[in-house]
Amino acid sequence: MKSNRFFSVLSLLLAVPAAAAALYMGMTADSRPAKLLWSEPGARAAASALVETLSTGDFQKGCDFLYGTTQLILPEGEGQDASALLWNHYCENLTGGLVGEPYLSPRGYCQDAVFYVPDLDALTRRMKELAPELVTRRIVEARELSDVYDADYSFRQDLISEVLVEAARSAIAQEPERKVCQVQLRLVYEKDRWLIQPDQALLDILAGKMENQGA
Repeated sequence: MKSNRFFSVLSLLLAVPAAAAALYMGMTADSRPAKLLWSEPGARAAASALVETLSTGDFQKGCDFLYGTTQLILPEGEGQDASALLWNHYCENLTGGLVGEPYLSPRGYCQDAVFYVPDLDALTRRMKELAPELVTRRIVEARELSDVYDADYSFRQDLISEVLVEAARSAIAQEPERKVCQVQLRLVYEKDRWLIQPDQALLDILAGKMENQGA
Protein backbone atom coordinates (compact mmCIF):
# COMPACT_ATOMS: atom_id res chain seq x y z
CA MET A 1 0.00 0.00 0.00
CA LYS A 2 2.77 2.42 0.93
CA SER A 3 4.69 1.57 -2.24
CA ASN A 4 1.58 2.22 -4.32
CA ARG A 5 1.23 5.64 -2.71
CA PHE A 6 4.85 6.47 -3.49
CA PHE A 7 4.61 5.45 -7.14
CA SER A 8 1.37 7.37 -7.51
CA VAL A 9 3.27 10.50 -6.45
CA LEU A 10 6.17 9.57 -8.70
CA SER A 11 3.90 9.06 -11.70
CA LEU A 12 2.25 12.40 -11.06
CA LEU A 13 5.59 14.18 -10.89
CA LEU A 14 6.85 12.57 -14.09
CA ALA A 15 3.66 12.35 -16.13
CA VAL A 16 4.23 15.34 -18.38
CA PRO A 17 7.71 16.04 -19.76
CA ALA A 18 7.05 19.76 -19.96
CA ALA A 19 6.08 19.78 -16.27
CA ALA A 20 9.17 17.80 -15.38
CA ALA A 21 11.21 20.34 -17.29
CA ALA A 22 9.44 23.01 -15.22
CA LEU A 23 9.38 25.55 -18.02
CA TYR A 24 6.38 27.70 -18.63
CA MET A 25 6.10 30.32 -21.37
CA GLY A 26 3.75 33.27 -21.51
CA MET A 27 3.48 35.12 -24.81
CA THR A 28 1.53 38.22 -25.71
CA ALA A 29 1.86 38.58 -29.47
CA ASP A 30 1.98 42.07 -30.87
CA SER A 31 -1.07 42.43 -33.10
CA ARG A 32 0.34 45.28 -35.19
CA PRO A 33 1.21 44.36 -38.77
CA ALA A 34 4.91 44.14 -39.53
CA LYS A 35 6.49 45.08 -42.82
CA LEU A 36 8.12 42.40 -44.95
CA LEU A 37 11.15 43.28 -47.03
CA TRP A 38 12.36 40.82 -49.62
CA SER A 39 15.96 39.69 -50.22
CA GLU A 40 17.28 41.55 -47.21
CA PRO A 41 20.62 40.14 -45.96
CA GLY A 42 19.90 41.24 -42.42
CA ALA A 43 17.01 38.79 -42.25
CA ARG A 44 19.19 35.70 -42.41
CA ALA A 45 21.58 37.24 -39.91
CA ALA A 46 18.72 37.66 -37.44
CA ALA A 47 17.65 34.03 -37.88
CA SER A 48 21.25 32.92 -37.43
CA ALA A 49 21.60 35.01 -34.27
CA LEU A 50 18.51 33.38 -32.77
CA VAL A 51 19.67 29.84 -33.55
CA GLU A 52 23.21 30.49 -32.32
CA THR A 53 21.96 32.06 -29.08
CA LEU A 54 19.64 29.15 -28.36
CA SER A 55 22.52 26.77 -29.09
CA THR A 56 24.50 28.40 -26.27
CA GLY A 57 21.69 27.56 -23.85
CA ASP A 58 20.69 31.18 -23.27
CA PHE A 59 16.97 30.92 -23.94
CA GLN A 60 16.21 34.17 -22.14
CA LYS A 61 18.51 36.12 -24.46
CA GLY A 62 17.06 34.22 -27.41
CA CYS A 63 13.71 35.86 -26.67
CA ASP A 64 15.29 39.20 -27.66
CA PHE A 65 15.13 38.03 -31.28
CA LEU A 66 11.42 37.19 -31.16
CA TYR A 67 8.63 39.44 -32.40
CA GLY A 68 6.12 40.17 -29.67
CA THR A 69 6.49 40.01 -25.90
CA THR A 70 7.76 36.67 -24.67
CA GLN A 71 8.65 35.80 -21.09
CA LEU A 72 10.32 32.64 -19.86
CA ILE A 73 9.81 31.47 -16.30
CA LEU A 74 12.64 29.06 -15.65
CA PRO A 75 12.65 26.24 -13.09
CA GLU A 76 12.95 27.23 -9.46
CA GLY A 77 15.92 26.10 -7.42
CA GLU A 78 19.62 26.07 -8.11
CA GLY A 79 19.93 23.15 -10.45
CA GLN A 80 19.74 20.54 -7.69
CA ASP A 81 16.21 19.17 -8.09
CA ALA A 82 15.15 16.75 -10.82
CA SER A 83 13.23 19.35 -12.82
CA ALA A 84 16.16 21.76 -12.93
CA LEU A 85 18.58 18.95 -13.83
CA LEU A 86 16.43 17.95 -16.80
CA TRP A 87 15.95 21.52 -17.95
CA ASN A 88 19.64 22.40 -17.66
CA HIS A 89 20.51 19.28 -19.65
CA TYR A 90 17.99 20.30 -22.31
CA CYS A 91 19.36 23.85 -22.62
CA GLU A 92 23.01 22.82 -22.58
CA ASN A 93 22.59 20.14 -25.25
CA LEU A 94 20.24 21.84 -27.72
CA THR A 95 22.00 22.75 -30.96
CA GLY A 96 20.75 24.08 -34.25
CA GLY A 97 21.57 25.55 -37.62
CA LEU A 98 20.04 27.25 -40.64
CA VAL A 99 19.06 25.36 -43.77
CA GLY A 100 19.42 27.16 -47.09
CA GLU A 101 18.57 30.80 -47.68
CA PRO A 102 15.48 32.92 -46.83
CA TYR A 103 12.58 32.53 -49.23
CA LEU A 104 9.03 33.67 -49.86
CA SER A 105 6.22 31.37 -48.76
CA PRO A 106 2.47 31.72 -48.15
CA ARG A 107 3.42 32.62 -44.57
CA GLY A 108 5.70 35.45 -45.68
CA TYR A 109 9.47 35.76 -45.68
CA CYS A 110 10.89 32.61 -44.07
CA GLN A 111 14.10 30.83 -43.17
CA ASP A 112 14.32 27.11 -42.53
CA ALA A 113 16.20 25.87 -39.47
CA VAL A 114 16.85 22.56 -37.77
CA PHE A 115 17.28 21.91 -34.05
CA TYR A 116 18.70 18.84 -32.35
CA VAL A 117 17.16 18.56 -28.90
CA PRO A 118 17.38 16.13 -25.96
CA ASP A 119 14.37 13.85 -25.78
CA LEU A 120 12.71 14.84 -22.49
CA ASP A 121 10.00 12.21 -23.06
CA ALA A 122 12.64 9.47 -23.18
CA LEU A 123 14.42 10.87 -20.13
CA THR A 124 11.31 10.93 -17.97
CA ARG A 125 10.30 7.45 -19.12
CA ARG A 126 13.73 6.19 -18.10
CA MET A 127 13.38 7.92 -14.73
CA LYS A 128 10.13 6.04 -14.10
CA GLU A 129 11.89 2.78 -14.96
CA LEU A 130 14.77 3.50 -12.58
CA ALA A 131 12.72 4.78 -9.63
CA PRO A 132 11.42 1.42 -8.26
CA GLU A 133 14.94 0.00 -7.99
CA LEU A 134 16.20 3.16 -6.32
CA VAL A 135 13.35 3.18 -3.80
CA THR A 136 13.86 -0.49 -2.99
CA ARG A 137 17.54 0.12 -2.36
CA ARG A 138 16.75 2.98 0.02
CA ILE A 139 14.35 0.75 1.97
CA VAL A 140 16.92 -2.07 2.23
CA GLU A 141 19.65 0.31 3.36
CA ALA A 142 17.46 2.10 5.93
CA ARG A 143 18.44 1.52 9.55
CA GLU A 144 15.19 2.84 10.97
CA LEU A 145 11.66 3.33 9.68
CA SER A 146 12.11 7.07 10.11
CA ASP A 147 14.83 6.97 7.44
CA VAL A 148 12.12 6.13 4.90
CA TYR A 149 8.73 7.06 6.34
CA ASP A 150 7.39 10.18 8.01
CA ALA A 151 5.05 10.35 11.00
CA ASP A 152 1.98 9.16 9.08
CA TYR A 153 3.95 6.34 7.40
CA SER A 154 4.09 8.00 4.01
CA PHE A 155 7.39 8.13 2.17
CA ARG A 156 9.44 11.11 3.32
CA GLN A 157 9.34 14.04 0.93
CA ASP A 158 13.12 14.42 1.01
CA LEU A 159 13.47 10.74 0.05
CA ILE A 160 11.14 11.23 -2.93
CA SER A 161 13.15 14.28 -4.02
CA GLU A 162 16.45 12.43 -3.66
CA VAL A 163 15.17 9.45 -5.66
CA LEU A 164 13.98 11.74 -8.45
CA VAL A 165 17.34 13.52 -8.56
CA GLU A 166 19.23 10.22 -8.66
CA ALA A 167 16.92 8.89 -11.38
CA ALA A 168 17.36 12.08 -13.41
CA ARG A 169 21.14 11.94 -13.18
CA SER A 170 21.21 8.28 -14.16
CA ALA A 171 18.88 8.86 -17.11
CA ILE A 172 20.94 11.81 -18.33
CA ALA A 173 24.19 9.84 -17.98
CA GLN A 174 22.84 7.23 -20.39
CA GLU A 175 22.77 9.87 -23.14
CA PRO A 176 19.49 9.12 -24.94
CA GLU A 177 19.23 10.05 -28.59
CA ARG A 178 18.28 13.59 -29.51
CA LYS A 179 15.29 14.51 -31.61
CA VAL A 180 15.55 16.36 -34.92
CA CYS A 181 13.11 19.27 -35.18
CA GLN A 182 12.75 21.15 -38.45
CA VAL A 183 11.10 24.55 -38.21
CA GLN A 184 10.20 27.41 -40.52
CA LEU A 185 11.20 30.74 -39.03
CA ARG A 186 9.01 33.61 -40.18
CA LEU A 187 11.00 36.84 -40.51
CA VAL A 188 9.45 40.24 -39.89
CA TYR A 189 10.91 43.74 -40.05
CA GLU A 190 9.96 46.06 -37.21
CA LYS A 191 11.55 49.29 -35.98
CA ASP A 192 14.61 48.98 -38.21
CA ARG A 193 15.48 45.43 -37.23
CA TRP A 194 14.65 41.89 -38.28
CA LEU A 195 12.88 39.62 -35.81
CA ILE A 196 11.44 36.11 -35.84
CA GLN A 197 7.70 35.74 -35.30
CA PRO A 198 7.46 32.49 -33.31
CA ASP A 199 4.92 29.86 -34.28
CA GLN A 200 3.83 26.93 -32.14
CA ALA A 201 6.66 24.71 -33.38
CA LEU A 202 9.32 27.17 -32.22
CA LEU A 203 7.51 27.82 -28.93
CA ASP A 204 7.39 24.07 -28.30
CA ILE A 205 11.15 23.88 -28.75
CA LEU A 206 11.64 26.77 -26.31
CA ALA A 207 9.36 25.05 -23.81
CA GLY A 208 10.79 21.56 -24.21
CA LYS A 209 7.48 20.19 -25.48
CA MET A 210 8.60 17.63 -27.99
CA GLU A 211 5.54 15.38 -28.21
CA ASN A 212 4.73 16.45 -31.77
CA GLN A 213 8.24 17.34 -32.92
CA GLY A 214 11.06 15.54 -34.58
CA ALA A 215 11.54 11.90 -35.45
